[in-house]
Amino acid sequence: MRKLLAFSIVLLVFGACTGGVIFLVGTSLGSAPQTMDIPVVNTYPLRATVESGIITSTIAAAGAVIAEPQSAYLLTQIVEFQTKEDKATLSVNHKLGDSLGVGQTLYTYKGKKTVVRYNCRIVDIAVDETTAQFVLLNYDALYLTVSVTLKQVALLSVGEPVSLTAVFDGSEHTFPGTIINFGYEVADGKVDVLIRPSARLLPGTPVKATLTVTRTTESMYTLKQMLLQDGGSYYVQIERADGSRLRKDVEIGEFFEGYIDGNPIEYVEIVDGLDVGDTLVVDVVG
Repeated sequence: MRKLLAFSIVLLVFGACTGGVIFLVGTSLGSAPQTMDIPVVNTYPLRATVESGIITSTIAAAGAVIAEPQSAYLLTQIVEFQTKEDKATLSVNHKLGDSLGVGQTLYTYKGKKTVVRYNCRIVDIAVDETTAQFVLLNYDALYLTVSVTLKQVALLSVGEPVSLTAVFDGSEHTFPGTIINFGYEVADGKVDVLIRPSARLLPGTPVKATLTVTRTTESMYTLKQMLLQDGGSYYVQIERADGSRLRKDVEIGEFFEGYIDGNPIEYVEIVDGLDVGDTLVVDVVG
């Protein structure tokens, strides 16, 4: 996630290098006393305040273009010849594998042109003495699905743009997409997001999606480094005025990135347990 508004996090790093060498002395039968050097580990207190502002969430998810049911995107057009001479009046304007855009002519029959009303690809052409059959892959009916958490899907809306990445034509391409709907089932705490790609992708193509959403209200956040974990719960250490520390359990939201002087900094959203302006402290290894 990247924070939209300018923000400042006050980082004050204090501490003094302390330490020494600890000697462990032992004896064994027929041997002289031995010593062992224990490496010195220096730690420093890292401090950050709890801030507030509008946050943009970036959600990365992997999915694929639908492959089933084929009836959703494979369409068949049939021309029936009324007489033996009718077959000679059929002129096919494109060959197998060609892609057509809306309004392009698929074939001409008895002097009349038939155009396609959707972006498509010709996947089969079969002509015999009585009929001509064209099977078309309708790109406009294809979409891809990715899964996001219930908390994340609450931040998304139909019509929002999405950045997509997929490999086709022998190389990787990045192109836009649009959210067209959401799934109706929850599986493992996740919901499907249905996305229409702007590129013409074949069924089953793997796709990576980056969904960017902006909160409508301000949220609290702090440095990710301030967050400590105890089992399945999270907590922080609040620094009191006298320098002592108070443990506070917190409920977190999304992790996101902010930038200071062009350098990425990791943050965490605080949903509950703290107040804006609280000073947090944690010991880090120097």
